[in-house]
Amino acid sequence: MYETLSKFSFVGGIISVFISLAIWFMAGDDGYVHDTRQWALFVGLWAPTMFAFSTCARHMGKDRK
Repeated sequence: MYETLSKFSFVGGIISVFISLAIWFMAGDDGYVHDTRQWALFVGLWAPTMFAFSTCARHMGKDRK
């Protein structure tokens, strides 16, 4: 169970990096560039959280064996 949770969290972290980059580079030249890039930074902050959760779940799985 923890191994699967760890893998899903790791993949979620990688996906959040790509989503963040997509939002950042798709920001148009209209007046909302600043707001759009704030969303990109917000989504980009999910990645370290997901990676940390992945590591935590992996270690919890090792401790349970």
